[in-house]
Amino acid sequence: MSNNIKGECLLNREGNILPFAYYNPETEGKLTWMCGEDAEGKITSVFCFDMGTHKEKQCEYVDDIEKARWMRDELVKHGWQKIKPPEVTFRFPGEKDPRTLNRKEKRAMKRYVEKQVEKTGLDEK
Repeated sequence: MSNNIKGECLLNREGNILPFAYYNPETEGKLTWMCGEDAEGKITSVFCFDMGTHKEKQCEYVDDIEKARWMRDELVKHGWQKIKPPEVTFRFPGEKDPRTLNRKEKRAMKRYVEKQVEKTGLDEK
C-alpha cells in the first residue's frame, strides 16, 4: 500500500458544481471572484481586490445556482480565468508516486480533523 497522499481541489470542478473561483488576468491576479455556499447554505458571491496592504471585498447573496453560473459565464466572456490552486501532495519515505486518499483514509482523516477542531476550539464562534 502506498503512503503518498495527493489533495483534491474543490474549486472549478467539472459539472458546474460550486464553488467557482476566477481571476482577472488584466489585474495580474489582484482582482478575484469566488462563488460558493456559506455556512448557512446560501450562495455567496465575493469579489476581492488585493490592495497590497489590505483587501477590499464586495459580497452579495445570489438567488440560485443558475444566476451563479450566469455570473461565471459573463466573467469568462470578458477574459477571466480559472484560479489554479497549488497542487498539494504528501509523500512518505519509501514511496514513489502521489495518490488520492481512498474511502477508509478519508474517513480516518475526517475523524482526525474533527478531533483536532474539538481539541483546539476552532469550531466555536
